Amino acid sequence: SLRRRLKLRNFLGCIGLLAIATILYRLFAVAPEKFTMQLTEPDSYQTWISDIIPSTYVPYVRSWANHRPRLDYYYWTDANSLEFVARHYPEILATFRGYPAHLSRADAVRYMLLHKYGGIYADMDMMRLRDLAPLLNNSRELCYLSQERYEITRLYWGYNSSVMNAIMLSAPGHKFMEYVVKALSRFANNSPDVMTSTGPLFLQRVYEEFHYRSPVCDLRDPMCRCVAADPYDFMPQVDPIRIPLFRGKCSSPNQLKPNAVEACRMLDQIGWRNEISEIGTRSYTHHGFLHYGFENQRLKFASVANISSVRADRLSFGREIH
Repeated sequence: SLRRRLKLRNFLGCIGLLAIATILYRLFAVAPEKFTMQLTEPDSYQTWISDIIPSTYVPYVRSWANHRPRLDYYYWTDANSLEFVARHYPEILATFRGYPAHLSRADAVRYMLLHKYGGIYADMDMMRLRDLAPLLNNSRELCYLSQERYEITRLYWGYNSSVMNAIMLSAPGHKFMEYVVKALSRFANNSPDVMTSTGPLFLQRVYEEFHYRSPVCDLRDPMCRCVAADPYDFMPQVDPIRIPLFRGKCSSPNQLKPNAVEACRMLDQIGWRNEISEIGTRSYTHHGFLHYGFENQRLKFASVANISSVRADRLSFGREIH
């Protein structure tokens, strides 16, 4: 249920863990008069509460190490993130400090990092399947948001579609990311929970405001609009633990809304196949759905690893690039 999902995210905040990782590639060189994108100075960024991470995240983190072109790696701790906000977004610092849930700060800083530096943000359990260079070299678009599979949004959330903040791409200084950052204080005052104040439901509302209700710039400009990518580009899999729930719902279509019935039809069309080897052949990334805050909570620190050993290739700490 939505309430259960909200409790999950707030639980993560209460235990004081930044359950995300940021992989930001400074791959964008934007020439405003041409709206071109080039791969330059490729750097990568990740953030976590400390230099100790759950070992089950290791293969996900390492999957980005082999990206071409090769990337320098900058690691951000919670303290580094606070310093970053204080230095570059002082007008938001009070809001940032005041979030009651720790995970809200994890959500908020990803938008600011994207706006400031540009590149790619990805959650800790986001696996790179193939290099994103062809996508980043696309001169027609300079901002992408991921989406969950339509089957999830329609059967679980009840929406037709939903943008996600699990993986996002942006050129530095992009107008949409600027709008998102500016919206943080407004939604912090009006939204009581993580999902609607900084998380995916917040991002969906801001996306709709910006693109459909009150655009602040010319949406024909790639530095203005942001594209909701096809779900299969970044998040091709339906969360495996939701499949039994969805099968149960689809067994009683007369009790479902039309968009949910359509979702069941979509799953039937692919024979409910959900293996990445079958459905992720054209995907750039894959979301692991590790669910450390709920179903697999005991696995979180069953085994740990030091980031220095995981990414020993080109590790620097975020504070060094301030």
